[in-house]
Amino acid sequence: MNLRSIIFAAVLAAAAAAAAASGQTRPSAESRPTGPAVAVYRNAAGAGREAGVARYARVVTGSLDRLGIRYELLEDKAVGAGGLAGMKVAVLPLNPVLPKDAAAAMGTFVAGGGKLLVCYHLPKPLGGLLGLRLGGAIDGADGRLDAISFQGREDRKKVLARQHSWIARTLIAAGKTKVVGRWVDKSGKATTAAAVTRNKNGYFVGHVLTGHDPAGTDRLLIEMLGQLWPDAWKRVYAHRLSRLGKLAGLGGPAEIAAAARANAGESPRAKPVKALLSKAEGLARDAKAIMRYGDAITAAETLDQAQQAYLRAYAASLQGRPGELRAVWCHDPAGVRGWTWDQAMAALAGGGFNTAIVNMLWGGGAAYPSRLLPTIEKARGRDLLAECAAAARKHRIALHVWKVNWNLGWQCPKPFREKMLQAERLQRDARGKVVNWLCPSDPANRKLEADSMLEIVGKYPVAGIHFDYIRYPNASACFCRRCRERFEAACKLEVKSWPGDVRSGELKDKYLQFRRDNITALVAEVAGRARKVKPTVLISAAVFWNWPSARDRIGQDWRLWIEKGYLDFVCPMQYTTSAAEFERRTKATSGWVGGRVPLAPGIGATLGLTPDEVLRQVLVARKHKTAGFVLFDYNTTLADDCLPILRLGATADKSVWAAPRRGKAPAAE
Repeated sequence: MNLRSIIFAAVLAAAAAAAAASGQTRPSAESRPTGPAVAVYRNAAGAGREAGVARYARVVTGSLDRLGIRYELLEDKAVGAGGLAGMKVAVLPLNPVLPKDAAAAMGTFVAGGGKLLVCYHLPKPLGGLLGLRLGGAIDGADGRLDAISFQGREDRKKVLARQHSWIARTLIAAGKTKVVGRWVDKSGKATTAAAVTRNKNGYFVGHVLTGHDPAGTDRLLIEMLGQLWPDAWKRVYAHRLSRLGKLAGLGGPAEIAAAARANAGESPRAKPVKALLSKAEGLARDAKAIMRYGDAITAAETLDQAQQAYLRAYAASLQGRPGELRAVWCHDPAGVRGWTWDQAMAALAGGGFNTAIVNMLWGGGAAYPSRLLPTIEKARGRDLLAECAAAARKHRIALHVWKVNWNLGWQCPKPFREKMLQAERLQRDARGKVVNWLCPSDPANRKLEADSMLEIVGKYPVAGIHFDYIRYPNASACFCRRCRERFEAACKLEVKSWPGDVRSGELKDKYLQFRRDNITALVAEVAGRARKVKPTVLISAAVFWNWPSARDRIGQDWRLWIEKGYLDFVCPMQYTTSAAEFERRTKATSGWVGGRVPLAPGIGATLGLTPDEVLRQVLVARKHKTAGFVLFDYNTTLADDCLPILRLGATADKSVWAAPRRGKAPAAE
């Protein structure tokens, strides 16, 4: 008997023991997946109190979809009318208000053996059912609510789910209710604060499931559901079996193995690829054998290991593309949560990336000492841009500083906003309501935007500056009285009915051009002035991918900017979970760019994509010979889940970007 056989025999013995201990039996026709047994309760009655009701319901349903657990999405009326009948578990993602009928239905549901999984709010009768009351709020601004460490059954490993929570509830357990999860801070240290409790009727989580860590959220959710309803694991097993080897657009084990072997060929990659494929095939066989003994938990987890081995085999079979732009957008000026900038840049370089586009300033704040903009709270006493630039230089990462144009940003200090408001420098919508964006038609605002970007070019060792939000917020702004005056002066006419005539009347086209001209003027000015300060600086922009729509709806005429020579490269935000749609968008943006400047499509890596889907979109970008790609957003999920897969092959060569050589710099207009 070889070592693998000995280990596998031990696994089967443990599986049989676990199945016996948990009361599981071998799957029968009656226990195979049928209809939904989980209800997700979307609390429309509470939406007025909590704007995130629908959003956090989507986090839960997205996780259930990935796990392969069928569910019924119920609203207040359906719950009150008996919609929970026949369900095993009711999940309440964010339910601040329970209508009378729904509250009564909760009691009936639990009395009949139903189980609850409730997050954040505890309206009556939920506190009594879960043996719990809530104390004050726990502020997560200092990073103390970074993750949840959860312990299910004693024989199960702890689950760590990243949350990046900003607030949580103090949980006060009563009776037989136990604390089964604790908050972990951003340094990785467990705190004493309770995050999850459990009693015979179900679980309570002290915050919403944020969805920052999809894989961790999935693990946490299935551990809780599996304890409340053991058949949940059978559903997960069946789903994983149906999805085995279906990665990066490939159709199953045979197809992914063939593709991996063909990619590797006779290269040095062939041997590790072969080993990973052998491992995946063995794990898949083991999982099926374990399932025959009735241990759906171990079988499902073994299938997950097999899937990961298939993914790693395929990823390792690929080779890099020397000289391409491999970039990330990083929205946090402090970098990856819990890391220093040195650690973040080292991880990028180790993953084969060569460029970082980092958000360091907004319309109303900066993350470094600026003579023009107030310092945001996170950067008090620090120069985050200097820290970032030093780390980028050390690890040979090209740093492009990203500005959120016009938009004041949520971190804008109140005194600065009030100053802009009093000076009538903020936008207004068609009804006259203030919009927290600087008005692009105001010369003082344009000067502030340009000067703040030029301040960086002259002061810091950056490779480029990057426009974002270089547009109007939507079609409903700006219609302030100053815009009317400037429009009338520019067009030498009088608007009789404001804003009706320019929104839908005979002056609409002229006003759309007025908006485009305001945005284009800033791009032209920054490009011309920046190149005089530093001739090597690269000018780029994150733009809405659909140029014709963006041109009219938000005043973003980015094809014109390319034609005029204002941009050195462009990054259309082609965020979609569909590879086919991503390819359609890549074809469209390639046509509009027309080869005039490098095109680097933006991939929404942390906006619902799995690592294999990120890899697939990278390959689509390469197929269409783009200059490279940009991933959004450089955070812990991207660092921990996506980069390790990409660096196995797709970005393994660690080449620098062959940046464009610019011709004659255009003059400012």
